[in-house]
Amino acid sequence: MINEYKAAGVSPARVFPQSFGQADVPSYSELLGYKGMGINIVAPPLFALLDVSGDAIVPSAYAHDAKAAGL
Repeated sequence: MINEYKAAGVSPARVFPQSFGQADVPSYSELLGYKGMGINIVAPPLFALLDVSGDAIVPSAYAHDAKAAGL
């Protein structure tokens, strides 16, 4: 998909690729690496951002890690 955007001349600033594969949800150290590379936005699927605590929907550990990494 990324190569198709490149071939079409689409600016990377306009592309926000997203994966719905559980294996693609990175760890905290990977999130820090992304920030170090200048990536400021991650857009994981909702299941990666939310968790359940009792009857409440709360931020997941991933969401807390992303925020702590400055993303």
